[in-house]
Amino acid sequence: MFDVEKIVKANAKDGYKIVDKASVSHELFFVGGKTETVRATETEETKVTVYVNNEDGTLGDSTFPVYASMDENALKVALNKALSRAKLVHNKPYALVEGGKEVVELPSNLKGLDGKDVAKQVAKAVFDAEMVKGGSINALEIFVTESKLRVRLSTGLDKTQIKRKISIEAIPTHTDEKESVELYEWYEVTSLNLEDITREISEKMRAVKDRHEAVKGTPQTIDVALRPEEIMSLVETLTDELSYGAKYMESNAYEVGDNLQEGRTGDPLTIAEKAQVEGGSDSAAFDADGTALKDRVVVKDGKAVALWGTSRYGQYIGVKPEDVTGDLGCLSVESGSLEKLDGRYLECASMSGIQVDVYNDYIGGEIRLAYLHEGDKVTPVTGISMSAKLSEVLPTLRLTNDKVVRGAFNYEGPSRMLLKNVQIV
Repeated sequence: MFDVEKIVKANAKDGYKIVDKASVSHELFFVGGKTETVRATETEETKVTVYVNNEDGTLGDSTFPVYASMDENALKVALNKALSRAKLVHNKPYALVEGGKEVVELPSNLKGLDGKDVAKQVAKAVFDAEMVKGGSINALEIFVTESKLRVRLSTGLDKTQIKRKISIEAIPTHTDEKESVELYEWYEVTSLNLEDITREISEKMRAVKDRHEAVKGTPQTIDVALRPEEIMSLVETLTDELSYGAKYMESNAYEVGDNLQEGRTGDPLTIAEKAQVEGGSDSAAFDADGTALKDRVVVKDGKAVALWGTSRYGQYIGVKPEDVTGDLGCLSVESGSLEKLDGRYLECASMSGIQVDVYNDYIGGEIRLAYLHEGDKVTPVTGISMSAKLSEVLPTLRLTNDKVVRGAFNYEGPSRMLLKNVQIV
């Protein structure tokens, strides 16, 4: 095989980036509890980006894939076409990331384990879950993957990152003589813990039974408790508005110094963008540009205090290359003061996806399953949606004083967030 970088380097005089991705995956598929497919897959992908300094002072770029079927001549043809296309692009110039050579392996106890054997253990752990009467796993897909990302730049940077993870896609189902109800579960972790997997699926089996037996919710105004998945979605939407890219494109809803909890009467909201959380599948040491990732608190006690994002857009708004955070994929939320949830409230257990619109001051979404807490009485409800003004729930929200880590959502923080006075329809 010819040396791709040697050819690119000889022709892309103004700069280049080569990104190699490779993965090995062991996969198991079940339908109705029976093995449907067993397979192992290997994938490799290389993409080259070339840069051109245009005469007008702008920077052009163009990206093309390198296929395994290419010979040296085919690569040169694709390279020359990319260089020609790059001259038609006129971006604001920015410096490529500097750095030397580095190989990083993200923490995982999967290292050295046979992927096929791990997949079998995971399948057993899933089917060992407590199957309530009428319950079953209608479909199950398991992926045990080792992936490698290598980024090479014309600056001399050459970084490799190795990650391992387990992905589980399951359809817990509850059936009686009248109907069948399903819930969707996507569970992704970077370490093998069979007890956690069994517990997670058992909880979903109880949840799907509860959804089947749930009563239709009634319109009302009530406090709503969110779990980590929805908390993550909410705070991620807020911090997206504080990215370098949003600031540069003038599409940001928030500026540094803005108070997101104006008139706060609840717990202060503090959010940090992070490179890694325990078990997080999006944990990383560097991003696709080769930028070494740096944690950054972006919201402190309800106020926007910093921006974050990629090197390119950071430079565009005046951030020094050595100070940019990189493209961070995990979030940490500081715990609050709420010792426990009590009284009358609605706890969301399954949503179609929480909707947060900072521009239209809205938070809401369809609730597939929730638990109505009234003292010691707990009633599963379904067939409802929630709706509130974001500007009203942010200042009054409460956070539990515990701290959990949910690698499946790349989240660490309180286990519950209580939103006050939410409309249920």
